[in-house]
Amino acid sequence: RVLRLLLEGAPVERGVAKPVELEGVLALTFTDKAAAEMRARVYRGLVRRLRQTSNPLERERLESLRARFFDANRISTFDSFCQK
Repeated sequence: RVLRLLLEGAPVERGVAKPVELEGVLALTFTDKAAAEMRARVYRGLVRRLRQTSNPLERERLESLRARFFDANRISTFDSFCQK
C-alpha cells in the first residue's frame, strides 16, 4: 500500500489521483524488525519499477524517490515516531 501511494496516489472521488510525496506517507509498526522489513520491501519495489519503466517522467520520479528514500521515509515503530 505504501508503494502504491507513492506510485499511483490515493484514491479520489473526483479527478485523477496524484502520487503522494515520500514525506507525506507515515507507516507505523510495532517492532523494529517489521519496520526494517517494510522499508526494504518498499525500496525493492521502487527499484523494480525503475528497472521496468521506459517512461521518462516516471523514471525521473522514481530516481528522485530512490535517492531520498533512506533519509526521507517515515516508516518506523510507534515508539520511534513518538520520540521525534
